Amino acid sequence: MAPAARSSVLIRLVDTLHLTALGVWLGAVVMAGATAGVVFTRLRELDPSLPDYADYAGSPADLAAGVVQNSVFFAADVVQFAAAAIALATIIASLLLGLPLRSWSGALRVIGLGATLGLASYWLMVLGPQMQTDLNTYWSAAQTGDQATADAALAAFDTQHATARTTLTGIAAS
Repeated sequence: MAPAARSSVLIRLVDTLHLTALGVWLGAVVMAGATAGVVFTRLRELDPSLPDYADYAGSPADLAAGVVQNSVFFAADVVQFAAAAIALATIIASLLLGLPLRSWSGALRVIGLGATLGLASYWLMVLGPQMQTDLNTYWSAAQTGDQATADAALAAFDTQHATARTTLTGIAAS
């Protein structure tokens, strides 16, 4: 195979890997959000009782749904991290293989990925861990029947929820 043909195959391979990573990333973020609506709705309909949280006066359905959804978001975060790494590696490879930054499409790809990586970094390294700390405090306090601490931790979590929704929507949109 001639060098030009090998280069063309490599460019197509890198582009395919890049687009696949972006698609998987988008799917993980969108499905994590969609799952939240399903999990919370269904558990409220089921109205479970949680013997380990018998002294907690809050909604057992929301508590249980939060525990389940937390696992979904963790899985989505792992996928996001891996897909982001692949997307970054493939955009760098594309640049090294000659993606023209002076074209509007090349510049848009790099700028869009930069914005998405910035939002994902904020979610994965700042906002997500803060929210996880609040959830862990909430669950622990609810299990021991410490209503005041559980309520305070849940309120702290809830104040960040709109920011989280906006951040994840931004990741999906960019």
